[in-house]
Amino acid sequence: MSQLINRRAVNQTGFDAIGNRRLDAATQIQHGRALLVPLHLLERLDAEAEQREEEAETRRIEKAAAAAVAIASKLAKEEPAQEDLGFPVALRNHRRVTIFSPQNVAAAKRRLETNLREKAGTKDQPSPAMKIFARAQANDGMRALPDARRAAQRVAALGSRFENLAEPIEYLATMLALAARQPANEFRIPPLLLVGPPGIGKTYFAQALAEAMGEGVPWRRFSAGQAQSGFQLTGTANGWSTASPGIVFDMLLGSPWATGVLVLDELDKLAGDRQFPVLPTVLDLLADTTASTFEDLSIHLKFDASRLVVVGTANHGDAIDSALQSRMQHFEVQAPSVDQRRRIVEAEWASLCKRGRSRRQLDADSVQEAAERVDLDLRVLGRALTSAFAKSLLRREAGTVALELPRRELARRAAGFS
Repeated sequence: MSQLINRRAVNQTGFDAIGNRRLDAATQIQHGRALLVPLHLLERLDAEAEQREEEAETRRIEKAAAAAVAIASKLAKEEPAQEDLGFPVALRNHRRVTIFSPQNVAAAKRRLETNLREKAGTKDQPSPAMKIFARAQANDGMRALPDARRAAQRVAALGSRFENLAEPIEYLATMLALAARQPANEFRIPPLLLVGPPGIGKTYFAQALAEAMGEGVPWRRFSAGQAQSGFQLTGTANGWSTASPGIVFDMLLGSPWATGVLVLDELDKLAGDRQFPVLPTVLDLLADTTASTFEDLSIHLKFDASRLVVVGTANHGDAIDSALQSRMQHFEVQAPSVDQRRRIVEAEWASLCKRGRSRRQLDADSVQEAAERVDLDLRVLGRALTSAFAKSLLRREAGTVALELPRRELARRAAGFS
């Protein structure tokens, strides 16, 4: 049955025009006559059509998943067995060294298992330390070395961000360039000591150094002035109820890298009591022979920590233990001038724009204020720049970006950074 379609007729008769379900009444009337079909039949046809579309989409997804599995399986068969080490793809071509010797791991495991058997009631209880051993054994105990040649270039480029640290930057770039020409087993960067007033960017530089060494290279800070023992570095003995790994072991255990940047802050305030002294532990880390057999007391596992880049900081060089000074390359660091601070702020902003893949213009007045605020250390300025850049991205600001700096009285009240 055909007839003119209008909204009233559809509503009163319970019919609708087939093929015109998505057209409004005015459009249907404009088209003239159409075949009317009961609404319940059209609804069933719509439901069946939707079901067919869902089934087609499911088949498409299943087909794509099957193709992906097939490709992955093919690649796995084609890849050499020795490459299946669990390293990130970006590190597959890097040189490697053994950090966790399989022999040392096996000996530590046997020692722990013996201790567990000797303790009543713990014979059948698995130790959490076994998971730690498994992580140490990953990649056969090997870890990747940084690309020393590229790292030397990136470290040298830090000079624009840390103009007052030109000498230690040149020293590190030179040592890395030398390491690039040496065998992998000889990769070592001698420890360095940065001496200068607080708030001039010494610790902040160490963090930037880790980033320049390679993506994901870890860094840790050990406050020697506040430490009462060396357990923070070596871990606590596994006989204690609060046993836990130390900073050094933890940094290398959870990383694919053989190295990392360890900051020993406030070496001129080195504390510790006679029973658990800190100084001997620090000295062990600074000598290749003892660092290569550094032991974590939580599971009594010896490992190679000699690839770490150790950066010591101090406010007063004459207060540092002479044994420490003799093991480190000493650099006096001055506070950056206003002009240097301006260039540091501009360089840091340019670096944020490059890493964030987005150009943003920093307000000129903000740059000048940041340069003149000598009461703010470089780490605080770095955080302010990062915060301003992130907020501009979130707000999608198109104009210039202004910095939000702490008030002067708050900055004076805040503790200084090394």
